Amino acid sequence: MKIKCSDVYDFLEETKVGKRVEYIRGLLSNFDNVEEDNFAIVGNRFTNFYIPAVTPSNKFIVAHYDVIDPNFCANDNSASIINMLVYRQNNPNINIALLDGEEPPYMGAGSGRLSELINDNKFGKIENVFNLELTGVGRNALIGSFDTKTNVIMYERCNAKRTFFPFSDSDIFVNNGIDSEVIILVPSKEDGSLKTEIISYCHGSKDNADLLNISDMEYFVDVTMPKMLKDSE
Repeated sequence: MKIKCSDVYDFLEETKVGKRVEYIRGLLSNFDNVEEDNFAIVGNRFTNFYIPAVTPSNKFIVAHYDVIDPNFCANDNSASIINMLVYRQNNPNINIALLDGEEPPYMGAGSGRLSELINDNKFGKIENVFNLELTGVGRNALIGSFDTKTNVIMYERCNAKRTFFPFSDSDIFVNNGIDSEVIILVPSKEDGSLKTEIISYCHGSKDNADLLNISDMEYFVDVTMPKMLKDSE
């Protein structure tokens, strides 16, 4: 079954009835060599999923799949999970990871675990980790302000605007010596300014299916992601 950006709606419905991880496993059944990594931190159990590149790659795309409220998690971060999988099914020469434990109170459990594996060279030498957050609406890319090569790639190839963001998994990667940057999309207002207020919709009732724009998601997968990952295709 070919995964489509519009599958995000089914993903959200399954999440509401407590079947988020089961739905993810169903999507991952479309891929070979999926690795499920179960681990514990201070008595709390987590699960990451990895799909290594078919041929060795020095890049990772990651997105966290854990949520605060299963009823309101469309842009944070269900859309990014779907976008990443849609891209990966057509571009097998890239590593991807679905990360657990990004949200409070765990604040990066999954990215911390993946950091350990990257630093142990489990996936070979990794030079860039592209962290997808809030990629369900808009065509304007925002990035954080890390002094990393990944930041420069997004700035130069995708005309991404640099700004300050609160915590993301990229903080964990960078703190562990791994080159990373967070990527967020926002739409434009009628006057041409950026509708950055949608970032504040996270964890609230506005982060629902009506917020998403499938055309924008497809544009991100078909146009923006190939630009940032063009030497991995």
